[in-house]
Amino acid sequence: MRDLLLCCVQVLYKDTTWTMGHVIKKRIHGTVTSLMKCIQSMPSNITVAQNTCYTAGVHYLEPGSALEVSVPRKSAGVVLKAHATFLGMFSI
Repeated sequence: MRDLLLCCVQVLYKDTTWTMGHVIKKRIHGTVTSLMKCIQSMPSNITVAQNTCYTAGVHYLEPGSALEVSVPRKSAGVVLKAHATFLGMFSI
C-alpha cells in the first residue's frame, strides 16, 4: 500500500555562490528518483548572503521508501538549525 504525503523542504543557505539549491530524492529497492528541486539566487555581498530555498509537493511513498535532501555542492554554506532547515512530511 502506498501513502500519499505532503513533503515540505526548506534549506537556509549562507553563501555567495551565485545560485544554491537542493534535490529531494526517493530511494526504494535500489532505485533513486528525483522528486523535487529548488534553486535560489544568492546575493554576492557576504554580509547579506542568506536566502532560503523552499519546495513542497504531494507524492506517493511506498513502504520502505527513504527520502533524502541532497545539496550538490561540497562546500555549500547551509545553516543547520531546526527553524531554518527542515524536512517535513504530512499524511494526506
